[in-house]
Amino acid sequence: MKKITMIDDSLWLIVAEQFRPHINVKLGDQTWQDAMNRIARKVLAAKGIHPPPHLGPSDCTIQRVMRTREQLSATERYHQRARPIPESAGPPTLLAYRGREFVIDGHNRINYQLALGRQETRDVILLAAR
Repeated sequence: MKKITMIDDSLWLIVAEQFRPHINVKLGDQTWQDAMNRIARKVLAAKGIHPPPHLGPSDCTIQRVMRTREQLSATERYHQRARPIPESAGPPTLLAYRGREFVIDGHNRINYQLALGRQETRDVILLAAR
């Protein structure tokens, strides 16, 4: 199992807080990590990718990075809904996999920024499956 550094710990705590509200016991989720993997499976399946990687602290690298408007518009998103979400929701979470970046949390935030034509960069959490 991968040893988690202090920086990784703080980022994984943010990710855990983002996915905790998505826990759906009816769909088999027991933890935030179950919810994250279920959502990632759904997003990747919609893009024709089977099987998806397992996501978690021992399976991924994690970092906080900046993405330009152009980079955000190139991300693969599950839906195009663009609701304003408070910045207190934290940075969107992207998954880098097979040379592409998929939004697994934060679709509304990214879509809303793109719909408004905002040019500023956005802070995101980037997971990369090993």
